[in-house]
Amino acid sequence: LAQAAKIAQLEGQLGENKIQLKDLHEHEGELVQMVQAKVSAHGSLEATVSDLRVHVHSQQDELECTMQAGSRLDESFRHLQGELGACRRKKTDLEKSCREVELARCRRRDELESTTRDLESQLRSIHGHSSELGVRREEWEREKARAEAEVEARVYAYEATSARMAQAE
Repeated sequence: LAQAAKIAQLEGQLGENKIQLKDLHEHEGELVQMVQAKVSAHGSLEATVSDLRVHVHSQQDELECTMQAGSRLDESFRHLQGELGACRRKKTDLEKSCREVELARCRRRDELESTTRDLESQLRSIHGHSSELGVRREEWEREKARAEAEVEARVYAYEATSARMAQAE
């Protein structure tokens, strides 16, 4: 009778261990899905960072072209001033045109500088998010290792209990 009670108790513990093992496997699956989602998000962020870098480079090239165009216009303006004596009426029109171009160049330069600052800020923000994801991944890796160790310990305990039960029979 005592042995039957002991067997019933062990069978109950065995059932509980199976439930706990099943719960651990489900939790492990959830953790794996979370990591996969975070890895995917990290990849997406890296692609965005790459796209932003290309965009910043393009904006810088455009700024350089605009500045070169402005420089060429300044050179042209100086040349026209040399011909001032012969072209008084033309001078007035050209000066007005040069002022408009210079204003446009300054506005464009200011816009590009503002855009560059905004993009640099976004890059810093993305880098911060990327670092945060790295920290979260490390936390997940530690949690996973702890969970795996716990599962392994429970499986070992279960096998040891099963072996004892087999010997007891």
